Amino acid sequence: MDIMSTGVRLSTECAGHYSTADSILEKFVVRVAVNGGALRLRGSLGPIKTVPSYDLTFIADKIPLASLLNWCVKPRRDCLPISLQPDA
Repeated sequence: MDIMSTGVRLSTECAGHYSTADSILEKFVVRVAVNGGALRLRGSLGPIKTVPSYDLTFIADKIPLASLLNWCVKPRRDCLPISLQPDA
């Protein structure tokens, strides 16, 4: 799936295994390509029907921090301290 938003081209890939018997999402990977860089989230969640546990890893590769923060918090910029806000 490609998304065009504010001049940033995104391409997303997702994969994983969900067990309906255990309500566990295992070995999932979400990769978002962003203008030559990538965001990745991988790990496991579950059991989802009870108190969920999780093991997640988030990686931002070759993405400027200001761009990442601007993309993540643009609608909610007032929620971050000034020291963490990207320059306009």
